[in-house]
Amino acid sequence: MQPDCQQISDNLSQIQKLKADFNVAVDVGNFDEAKVIEKELAAKLEVLREQFHVSPEEAEAILGQDCLGPKAVEKAYGYLPDKIPPIPFKREELKRAKELGQFLVLRIGKNKAGNPLTMKGVRDALQDRFTKDGMRKITANESYNKAFWENDPIESRWALVSKEAIPGSTNRNYLRQTQVLVKYIQTQVFQNRPVPLRYQMAIRELEAYLTANPELIFKNNAKLNEVLDGPNWQKYARELSALQINQLTRQTPAEVLYDITLYFLTNQEHLLKNTYAWTRRCDSGGGLIGIGPFDYSGAFVYRWRPGNISGSMGVSFSRSL
Repeated sequence: MQPDCQQISDNLSQIQKLKADFNVAVDVGNFDEAKVIEKELAAKLEVLREQFHVSPEEAEAILGQDCLGPKAVEKAYGYLPDKIPPIPFKREELKRAKELGQFLVLRIGKNKAGNPLTMKGVRDALQDRFTKDGMRKITANESYNKAFWENDPIESRWALVSKEAIPGSTNRNYLRQTQVLVKYIQTQVFQNRPVPLRYQMAIRELEAYLTANPELIFKNNAKLNEVLDGPNWQKYARELSALQINQLTRQTPAEVLYDITLYFLTNQEHLLKNTYAWTRRCDSGGGLIGIGPFDYSGAFVYRWRPGNISGSMGVSFSRSL
């Protein structure tokens, strides 16, 4: 998240004035006033530091083992890009993420050979490590569909990701899951804080989409499931997954595989052990891709129509801004 230039400029002006006032107070021997100014100056300097990017070391101090930064990536992949993007989150956002059971992950877009990290790329880069350590497979069905298996690379960036499906997202069709995401953003992620404009616009887009498609406005979930699984299911799958709220907060299949394998190699813990994460990608047949559960047999890769509901199908929240 880029710092607000006007806020920084204003804060710097206040700091400069306080420094001048401090020097005057010291020069005239008014040490009591100097102490008061010194405290105010320290507070302003702390605010200034907060306005700039958090370092990986600071993020690790906040999140502990749930910060998968450059050290975790280099250990897993034997490689680290020359240029690491800055962490786009403020300290208070990382602290809130910790409260919500999220982890911070640095995703890299290419492997050591310079090839894009797709699902296949993640599997190929890490499978020897998994096999050597007796951890068996990474994926249970290893060549599911070339459209996203080989041709959907990860974008190099930091992300905050929920360790498991967010509360209330299982036993929901794809649209209802999306609405759960909206509520989660409004009441949990940005609790007691203004929702950023980008997310507000995405929520409005969802509302406009439902207004334009009144056949999807059902209180009765069974009727909604019938519509989403009906003759136009591929259209709904494509349109719902393309909504900005899903593009901003759901993972791609490659991101899911990257995140859960890196977390396992770092912390020896399986995420999504009993749950599928429904992603923002469709396969070549139009089905919405889900990844999971992830255990020693590997993660399964399946597709579903948007009206599918399952107690083991949820949404794993992920955001990069």
